[in-house]
Amino acid sequence: MGTILTHQDDWLHILLQSPKSTPKLSSSWISDHHDSHGGRAMEEDQLYRPGPTAEYLGSTVNTLAYWRYVGQGPAFIKIGRNVSYRGSDVKAWLQAQTRTRTGEHASA
Repeated sequence: MGTILTHQDDWLHILLQSPKSTPKLSSSWISDHHDSHGGRAMEEDQLYRPGPTAEYLGSTVNTLAYWRYVGQGPAFIKIGRNVSYRGSDVKAWLQAQTRTRTGEHASA
């Protein structure tokens, strides 16, 4: 059974110390504040797993996996097999998707 961690630095430290352990992110990593994207706010300096990230973007985990494969989605962090997204990277990518007309390409 994995260790439940509440701080990003703790999670990274343990993951780097013992690569065979799989730490679990505690529910405190996901803000309880609501906003217009999927019902949850995304904190700038937090790491989010694909599930909460997909919920925030109104997408699916499979779509995020496809975007990672083709290099289209938000920047992500990969340590071993674990994929996470920084709140600031997701917000920046979302902002870059803003368009003023249909045929316009995303700016990033």
